[in-house]
Amino acid sequence: KSSSELTGPPGLQALVNTIGIPDSSSHDLDGLLAGGHVGVQGQFGRLVLGVEASFTGGNMRDSSTTAFDGVVGLPPILGAVWDGETTSSTRVGEIFTATGRIGYSWDRWLGYVKGGYASAKVSNASLTGVDVTGCVFFTCASASGSGSTRSDARHDGWVVGGGFEYMITSNVTFGLVYNYIDLGSKTHHGVTSIDVPNVESRS
Repeated sequence: KSSSELTGPPGLQALVNTIGIPDSSSHDLDGLLAGGHVGVQGQFGRLVLGVEASFTGGNMRDSSTTAFDGVVGLPPILGAVWDGETTSSTRVGEIFTATGRIGYSWDRWLGYVKGGYASAKVSNASLTGVDVTGCVFFTCASASGSGSTRSDARHDGWVVGGGFEYMITSNVTFGLVYNYIDLGSKTHHGVTSIDVPNVESRS
């Protein structure tokens, strides 16, 4: 799950809050990942100790869209009305982990738990479009414009998990593993681009 919130600068926050543009979003990521891992382990009786590193690449992403509108004054005599939409998206493109693990073996089976360091590259983006109509004594002008922001940052966190393995031959095993990864929170610094509005007037 990914959650993001606008934390600055103050002038932009004030404008966002005044117009009603959403300054936070959350969504659940899904997608396909593929990768591999390397490691070493040693067995001491039934106790198995080891370390491993893994790298996973792919495309996990999701987005959420929120509409907003507002009115100020008393259009069409004197005032303005606007409506718009903001779409926020998050993408995780690669994940790296380095963990230690401890297990217990019996017959051809091995059960283990593990924990350690996790890191991932996270991209955030938002796109806002808005239509505004302002009127002064029944003379109105309409404008439409959009703005977008994108940022990329590496998040550091932790991973815990566990799994089972079955030894098919002395060199081949089959297993299932579960990982829980927490990448924490981090401030993203992005570049915002704003399209020049198209303006139409009527009276």
